Amino acid sequence: MATKKKKSKKKAKKKSSKKEEKKPITITAYARHRKEKGLKGGTHQAIKKAIDSARLLTCLIEVNKKKMITCAKEADLEWESKTTPETQVDQNDPEQAQLTFETKETSNKYQSARARRQDAQAELAEIELKKAKNEVLDLGAARNQITTIGKELSQGFSNISRSRAAEFAAETNPQVIRNALQDLLKDLVIKTIKKLQNVVPNE
Repeated sequence: MATKKKKSKKKAKKKSSKKEEKKPITITAYARHRKEKGLKGGTHQAIKKAIDSARLLTCLIEVNKKKMITCAKEADLEWESKTTPETQVDQNDPEQAQLTFETKETSNKYQSARARRQDAQAELAEIELKKAKNEVLDLGAARNQITTIGKELSQGFSNISRSRAAEFAAETNPQVIRNALQDLLKDLVIKTIKKLQNVVPNE
């Protein structure tokens, strides 16, 4: 009788040890486990994402070239240890997922706007530097200078006629008058060209 009792105890121990053996579960089964437990990430897609981002790593095993979870409890512990407030998004909560998406979109737009502003400021600074070096033309200032030079040229023509009128009237030789006018006009044009050259930056 004692021998039979010992044998029955051994069989019971073997059965209990077999029950305690951990059997790997599929990704789908683990997703169902998390959903039933009310944990975040209770979808097949969420588990795949956790695996791809290495949130689930040590609890993985490959069976027949297929990734499986060694133990749901161990996977839960690993998931929790690698979860931060930034990554803790409930895949089963559309409102939370949408809020996270909108937050990221706002952040991306802010970063993009900030980058464009920095680029614009850099371009303006470069333009101002080139202005200081006289490498670029300020169109507004150039128009004003050209207008002033044009007025001075017109005034120069008027001054010739007024200042030399008596001299030309007394001259009887047309060729002398022609030569004198040519010299005066040539001198006036040369001065005007030099002023215009000062408006345009040197290359």
